[in-house]
Amino acid sequence: MKKTKTLQRNDKVEVIWNDIVSASQWLNEEQRKSIHPASCKTMGYFFNEDDDCIRISPTINEFDGDGDIIVIVKGCIVEIGRFK
Repeated sequence: MKKTKTLQRNDKVEVIWNDIVSASQWLNEEQRKSIHPASCKTMGYFFNEDDDCIRISPTINEFDGDGDIIVIVKGCIVEIGRFK
């Protein structure tokens, strides 16, 4: 996936991405075929990105910086949108 060069630090973003799912019980063939990745939506403030991942902070303040960080692997990202 290409870098999202138009995003600036603290832009409000929504990232739609696919998360890995596992099942730890005994399953037959049909049950195994019915398991799919979980579609996820993360909203927050763009922090930065590199070739492999994008970093988003769900909470920021103007004095002490970011409260948390979420790192999403770019290979899992379906779509990145900016909102106001």
